[in-house]
Amino acid sequence: MSSCVATTLQSYSLSWPVAFGVLQAAYFFIHYLFASQTGHVGALYSAFLAMNLAAGVPGVLAALALAYNTSLFGALTHYSSGQAAVYYGAGYVDLPDVFKVGFVMALVNAVIWAIVGSFWWKFLGLY
Repeated sequence: MSSCVATTLQSYSLSWPVAFGVLQAAYFFIHYLFASQTGHVGALYSAFLAMNLAAGVPGVLAALALAYNTSLFGALTHYSSGQAAVYYGAGYVDLPDVFKVGFVMALVNAVIWAIVGSFWWKFLGLY
C-alpha cells in the first residue's frame, strides 16, 4: 500500500509539505474505520511513515506528527478510544452529538497543529 500511494503522490509532483498534509489528514480521518487506537497504529503507522519518507518529508517530523495524530483522533467517535466510550455509554452525550463534536474538534485540532505546530516545529529545527 505504501509504495503504491507513494508512487501516486510522486506522480502528482507534490512538494513534501503538501504531501505531508495530505498524508497526515488521511491518517487522521481513516480512524473513523477503526475501533481501536492500538489497531490503527499497528496497521498504519509504519506504512504512513514510509509514505511520508518516500514523499521527502523529514523523518523526525513525519514520525512525531503521526504520533501526535494518534493522540488526537481519540475524540473522533464513541468507539475511537477507551475513554470516549465512557462518555457515550454513560449517557452524557447522545450519539449524533458525539460525531458532531468529534468532527468539530478534529477541525479545531487540525487548525491549531497546522498553524501553531508548523511555526513551533520550524523553531525546533524539524524542517
